[in-house]
Amino acid sequence: MDTARVTTKGQITIPQRVREQMGIQTGDVLAFVGQEDGTVVVQKLRLPDAGDVQERFAPTTTAENITEEDVVRWVKEVRAQQFTGRDPGRSQRSREE
Repeated sequence: MDTARVTTKGQITIPQRVREQMGIQTGDVLAFVGQEDGTVVVQKLRLPDAGDVQERFAPTTTAENITEEDVVRWVKEVRAQQFTGRDPGRSQRSREE
């Protein structure tokens, strides 16, 4: 088991073995999700690439049709997918089509 001490500023250094195991590199974004039992799940987030954006908005014919609400909903869906491994928006869109 690896441990880390919390500094007075609330910071920790992630042990090297954990960084290597998770593939964490400088600049990566990590998410911390508290569980009801007091444990915390740490997950490396993968920022969406251009292909993800293009696929998500494929039905949209022009950028003018994309609303701020579309983008906010999409970001929430991508974040949820990071934790569950599924895409909650896809099933909803399938029902709407």
